[in-house]
Amino acid sequence: MPENIAYRASSVDATIATIENGAGIGLISTWACKDRPNLIMLNGDWPTWDTKLWLVTHYMMHRTARVQAFNQFIKQKTNTMVV
Repeated sequence: MPENIAYRASSVDATIATIENGAGIGLISTWACKDRPNLIMLNGDWPTWDTKLWLVTHYMMHRTARVQAFNQFIKQKTNTMVV
């Protein structure tokens, strides 16, 4: 059996369903699986998970105060997150 099988989904529900159906382990937010007693949280010395976050806007909206405020908010929150 190949050791480097990967699954990627853009839906939390699809990811949870895949893990619940025995495909293996997966990375899920604790809030997303708190009411699923059949899932077991794995604790350990895990590497830092690296992901890219993109804020996509219409080119005419990019420099508006609202978009810039949201961009700054997201940067502050993600820089202080504990993984």
